[in-house]
Amino acid sequence: MILQDGTLCLVEPKPENPRFDHRVFRYGKHGGYDWAHFSDVTANNTRARWYGWGSKELPDTMRAF
Repeated sequence: MILQDGTLCLVEPKPENPRFDHRVFRYGKHGGYDWAHFSDVTANNTRARWYGWGSKELPDTMRAF
């Protein structure tokens, strides 16, 4: 997914439980990843609320096995 400001984001696969929202990850300013809810990003694009991930690696749900 590419945001309006040109930021490349990685979208987590949809979870099996429909009550859960999947996440969108972008590379943060300080070397880690930030994440936001997919529904928030699709509704607000660059104005979505982003949360710090703090890790330089993506979670297991984003890795191919």
